[in-house]
Amino acid sequence: MNKTAKIIILCILLVALGLAVAFIAIAVSSLQTSPAIVADQFLRYLADGDYDHAFLLLDKDAQEKAGHIEEFVQRIENDRLAPKKWGIKSIDSRSSAERISGTVEFKDGTRGYFSFSIKKSILDIKIHEYKLEKVLVDRLK
Repeated sequence: MNKTAKIIILCILLVALGLAVAFIAIAVSSLQTSPAIVADQFLRYLADGDYDHAFLLLDKDAQEKAGHIEEFVQRIENDRLAPKKWGIKSIDSRSSAERISGTVEFKDGTRGYFSFSIKKSILDIKIHEYKLEKVLVDRLK
């Protein structure tokens, strides 16, 4: 094997090593984010009117179920589902998707609850299903 071939192989190995390190770093950083943080961030984006970023926290299945971003925004705005404040009440990690639920006070003053099913993958954590509901009677106290 000549000197040029050895240098090319060494460069390829260094690039492969760099890619492996980058992949591991991405995987480790995504595992450090908890589903509770993702749920809180989703609600914060809705509260701030940052619907594009909230939509991006949904996985592909949830995005398809919500429709296009315009339909997602329309539902949040028409049903007045923008939260004002919220609190996580339970986290269930027994299934493949972590379930997070809690209470919410919407900006229009009504109360309700939220429920999220959040899935982890190697590279990210996404909301698989979400539910924001208002209650007609204040039974959340």
